[in-house]
Amino acid sequence: MNSGVESNNSRSDAMENGNKYSLGERIILNVGGIKQYETYRSTLTAYPDTLLGTMFSERNKQLVNPTQISPAGNKEYFIDRDGHVFRYILQFYRTGKIPWPDQKNFDGGGVNNIRGGGVGDLLSPNNIGSGFNTGNDNSSVRSLSTTIGVVAGDTISTDMTSTSSTTVTIGEWLPTTNTLITRQEIENEMDYFQIPAPIHEPIIIPYPTLAAAKQLDAFIHSLKTCFTSIAQNFIDDISIMFYENRRLPQASLKEVDNENVKMLIIELVDKLFRDFALVGFEILDRFGQDIGTYLMETLPGLAWKLTRGYYDRRYFVNLSTTVFDHQGILENSCLAKQNNV
Repeated sequence: MNSGVESNNSRSDAMENGNKYSLGERIILNVGGIKQYETYRSTLTAYPDTLLGTMFSERNKQLVNPTQISPAGNKEYFIDRDGHVFRYILQFYRTGKIPWPDQKNFDGGGVNNIRGGGVGDLLSPNNIGSGFNTGNDNSSVRSLSTTIGVVAGDTISTDMTSTSSTTVTIGEWLPTTNTLITRQEIENEMDYFQIPAPIHEPIIIPYPTLAAAKQLDAFIHSLKTCFTSIAQNFIDDISIMFYENRRLPQASLKEVDNENVKMLIIELVDKLFRDFALVGFEILDRFGQDIGTYLMETLPGLAWKLTRGYYDRRYFVNLSTTVFDHQGILENSCLAKQNNV
């Protein structure tokens, strides 16, 4: 995809040069069989480094022949590309920007908002009349042109009394199909028409936010390490206390008779959470529920319980499990192959 964005001065100069056509030379672009694209030549030549800007430039005017000329004298040119995606390309020439659909539409959650909905729904027979040829009040069509933002010079037929199919031209409109336009399709057309890629300003995240997020990640990592350690020692329950007054966190083990094992786990907890004596209570106060949800989703078999004390201002974090499946442990160990488990 081409890089860089044309300067405003360049576009202004091009528009001034386009005035030699008195903004009156309209052209019709038949893109992949869709003929509803009508614009001024000067709209396209405002971006001379693009494919259409070069194609319709003054120097190439004699080289590009129309496929047909309308009774009004407007020239029609055929372009063998996707006519549905082309609306995004034409909007670039009109506004200098590609109107990317919402991300949810790319994910498939809003398919109808791209081709089958949005502007397409506004122009559906339910809103204007079957075949665009009923005798309904033309005010609805005029209102529609305002709603979707008709560009100056675009036309819309208000003769809705004919019994034959009437073409409605509003610069362009999306046929009401239910086909998803993907971001990749738009980018492919941008490449073909040599549309410069937009340069996005980097999103600057405040340093305090990044520093706090890093501390939160470290705290969660310590909790995961703690749970892994008790599981590896076949211990099914541990509680850790975090104090608001910045005392060192303390661990409590239930039903562990082996004092050596108990001492090793307590020493591990001290090592894991000593650095959080100043901030552990605050982290749990702000993010305790989110931490619990995350841990239970990422560590199947973990039970999380967070309780706040009221007298000495502390949080009790309880990590427990009831899952020590003998068969499951064998099947996921090196003994599985030996025992043909």
